Amino acid sequence: MAALSSATSRAQVGSHASTDSAAADPVAPDWRGALRLAIGLVLALRLGLGLFMGAAWVVVRSRITADQVPDISIYGELPMPSSDLSQALLGVWPRWDGVQHLNLALRGYADMAEGSTVFFPLYAGLTRLVALASSDTIVAGLIVSTIAAAFAFTFLVLIGEEIFGGDSGRWAAIALAVYPMSVFLMAPFTESLFLALTLGAFLAAYRLRWFAAAGLAALASLTRAPGMAASAGFAALAWQQWSARRPGQRSPSIVAVATAVLAPLVAAGAFLAWRTFAGY
Repeated sequence: MAALSSATSRAQVGSHASTDSAAADPVAPDWRGALRLAIGLVLALRLGLGLFMGAAWVVVRSRITADQVPDISIYGELPMPSSDLSQALLGVWPRWDGVQHLNLALRGYADMAEGSTVFFPLYAGLTRLVALASSDTIVAGLIVSTIAAAFAFTFLVLIGEEIFGGDSGRWAAIALAVYPMSVFLMAPFTESLFLALTLGAFLAAYRLRWFAAAGLAALASLTRAPGMAASAGFAALAWQQWSARRPGQRSPSIVAVATAVLAPLVAAGAFLAWRTFAGY
């Protein structure tokens, strides 16, 4: 009986310790809360902007004469929706650089004009992969942008809380969502993917996960050229972490920081070198 009582006591202590540890762990709940807010904001933007732009197109299209309809050649080889409904839902999104990204996803660099090769490859590559399942390049581009935007809002919430505490990250995400230019996060552009990867890289760096920061920053640099600027930000952040380190506190590894500083430059440099060797 004494042994049984002792075992029961140890089990209860272990159970309480496990519960206390889970309650003290801030990572799980803040990820869940940030993700819920991010999904809500993205769904609101996708639905709200989709309805607004579709309704605007229906009103404007009814007042456009045949000679005012833009030449279909501006879309390259991108198959555009033909019905009025599909035009209102999907046809309103391929505009400006979005047309270039979608054509890159559809055709690749070799089939494009030299000017189109200035666009970095990651967004078009992901869109091409998703298009294998969706069988529609426009839909694929919107899927990539939507998922990337959800990650961008999530990381913005987390990095805001990491640096400033409180609800600062949540308000930053809400402010970004209501900002008029947030339409580019939903469009088939690189903005949402680049923002998600950059915020994720710096969140990892703030949490001393420098190798993860290196990987995310390299991917950001394969999305947009300004991703190379993360190298300077990483160097400044690492210096701050080393300077503020207290005795017994974990500090960033020199090797890990060097990897993170070099990764964006190497990734972007590799793409630019390929363009040169390809004759562009």
